[in-house]
Amino acid sequence: MMAAVGKGGRDLVTRLATRLTAVGILIMLLCSQWISSVQGSWQQLNGAVGTDKWIVNRNVVSADGGLTLAEFERLGERWGQLPITAIARTTEAADGGPAAAAIADIVGVSAGYQNFHQLRIMSGSFFDSSAAESGNRVAVIQADVAERLFRSGDAVGRSIDIGNTPFTVIGVYDGLGTVLEQMSDDGVPDIIVPVSALLAARPDLKIQTLELAADPDSAIQDEQEIHSALQSIGHRAEWYEITNMKRIDVARSQWSLLMRFINGGIAILLCIKLLMANIGAARMFFKEKTAIADWTDVIRSERAKVAVFGAAIVGWGACIAAVWLIVRFGFQIPPDWLPDQLIDFRFYTDKIKSLWQARVEQYGYVPSSGELLGAAAGRFVSLLFLAGMLLGLPSFLIGLRLAALHPSPPAAIMERLALLIAVATALSFAVIRMSGMDYTVGWTDIAVIAALFLSAHHQFQLKKERFANVHQES
Repeated sequence: MMAAVGKGGRDLVTRLATRLTAVGILIMLLCSQWISSVQGSWQQLNGAVGTDKWIVNRNVVSADGGLTLAEFERLGERWGQLPITAIARTTEAADGGPAAAAIADIVGVSAGYQNFHQLRIMSGSFFDSSAAESGNRVAVIQADVAERLFRSGDAVGRSIDIGNTPFTVIGVYDGLGTVLEQMSDDGVPDIIVPVSALLAARPDLKIQTLELAADPDSAIQDEQEIHSALQSIGHRAEWYEITNMKRIDVARSQWSLLMRFINGGIAILLCIKLLMANIGAARMFFKEKTAIADWTDVIRSERAKVAVFGAAIVGWGACIAAVWLIVRFGFQIPPDWLPDQLIDFRFYTDKIKSLWQARVEQYGYVPSSGELLGAAAGRFVSLLFLAGMLLGLPSFLIGLRLAALHPSPPAAIMERLALLIAVATALSFAVIRMSGMDYTVGWTDIAVIAALFLSAHHQFQLKKERFANVHQES
């Protein structure tokens, strides 16, 4: 009866250990891969320019309402051949004729808009630069809006009224293809028209947003240069929020690197402990043997044991070096967050206070679509990082700790590792693809998780063996 109960308990522990380990690997791998996919998707949604751009957006204290077309053209001359686009926006009803009207986010854009925003055209096409410059009354609309206006996604050739002015639909695009776009709310406009045509139909509107390609060789290299450019056309710099999207991209990419570093750091610490344990065991072995024989005789007579010790020491040392090469990275801190003195609490309290004041001052600020997409990507990446660290990693380590209570042969351990990673990779691929994003196999993440699995499993098993030996001796 006792044997049956004991076997049932071991089976329960084994099942629980397997499930916790599997869940941990799945969450860790899914979160790390999804962070990379979100980052890649966000960069793609920024068009050909990617994140190498500046966003200049009118803030709530702006007294001028924005730029005129003439001012935008003068400003554009300072960028030379670099891409630049102007955006004016409004939210109002668009009338599709016999169909019901729909409240839509309507943006007017200049030529070059597609350099900064990726659009998946489903039918028709986007208007060219000549149509944008000439002010042709044409429109490209989101598929959902086409369905609401015309009860059909086939809207090319139809007419819509914006500000009592007819616009001809020449293209339909899929604006909610990824979970990132869905999270960004107004990050994807409903209707896109040439900015010159929109301003002609709605003379009360002005250009509120500029998107500028960044280039080290251009005249516009930093925020101060953009301030000077705005002042040259009669606009005060404090009327606009200027965002360096490359800096945001670099900061956001730190999350996936930090997750890999934490997992790899734990693996390295465990590998160091295993390396030291093997060195200590080898020293004890040689100390006992050389007390009764010469060390050369010991090596000849115990060459199998010596080879095992040597392979273990070299193996764990190589694992430490390999994982470090994978996870090391330069963590970047914004220069304005670095005090002159190493410990300066007043600096940080003043910094936090200034950020809070800036946030209060921006109450009512209407961010641009690019800023909305960036904010959505930031929220998503932060949630994925927390899920991986607070859910995935603890489940993974607890599962391995339970698995060590009933040791398995090395072949079985490797088989279990390969199966768990294969299943987790397949499920991660399915989830990320269903979210509308491209999936790229992150071999470095898989390698780090495999190293963490092996080092943690051996470390927990070694602790169990030590505990059993102490128990027997007592």
